[in-house]
Amino acid sequence: MTTLRVLVVEDAAIIALDIANRVKRLGHEVAGVASTAETAWEKARETRPDLVLMDINLKGEQNGIEAASRIAEELGIRSIFITAYSDKEMKERALATRPLGYIVKPIREADLEKVLAAAEEEFLKGRRT
Repeated sequence: MTTLRVLVVEDAAIIALDIANRVKRLGHEVAGVASTAETAWEKARETRPDLVLMDINLKGEQNGIEAASRIAEELGIRSIFITAYSDKEMKERALATRPLGYIVKPIREADLEKVLAAAEEEFLKGRRT
């Protein structure tokens, strides 16, 4: 198993802490935690994580889809989206950014483990090419 460095972006502090703890329990490293799109961009630039767990609905001017798009375009770092909402239009906009996965809240540890394992495979494949 490869240890992934994961940036957690979630505007609810208690949920962000829970996600970070779950990531660690699953054997990965938390590169940082951010609560806004702008902070996510800054932390991604500073810490260069392998991937971002990105909440779609963030407080502030930008949402998680916009933040993930910028991080992917400018830094080449892909995201796994997390959302409490699964409406079709939002999911289509999110999928247009080529995420590594998509999780609907409340997050089940089995779902997180599965999407992180798939991201790990994708990450390793990218290293080989």
